[in-house]
Amino acid sequence: MKNFINILLVLAIAACTFRPEEQNFVNPIFYKEMVPLSTGTWYTRIMPTKMVSSYKGDTIIQKCTLTENTMDAVTLRCEGPDPNNRGYIILYRFVLRPENKDYGGMLVNMLYRSPDELEEFTSQESLIIPERTNNPAFGLY
Repeated sequence: MKNFINILLVLAIAACTFRPEEQNFVNPIFYKEMVPLSTGTWYTRIMPTKMVSSYKGDTIIQKCTLTENTMDAVTLRCEGPDPNNRGYIILYRFVLRPENKDYGGMLVNMLYRSPDELEEFTSQESLIIPERTNNPAFGLY
């Protein structure tokens, strides 16, 4: 009986001390709000475990897993934005694009595709990480 209690005690201590390592972006610029360059694209903010998108008062929060993490690009594997079909998976790749144009911030290409599709990302939207952010929609996230 003492051995059983000792084993339970060791397991309980091990469970308390084991925590999955928190992931962080290599380049902290990816934590900033991304503003759409064109109409129809949503304001976007990403974190290693989720993506928040906002457009005309609607907000979508998607659970994600970080699959690529470099200074120039981040790839997230996220559940689908439709609450009735969260099993649908989308890969989002955010790539910094240095430009000569003055957008008032850093240009980011958001590429996306289903994991079932070919290796290439076929869909793309353009966003800007502005030098200053003041969108209250993201104050809660």
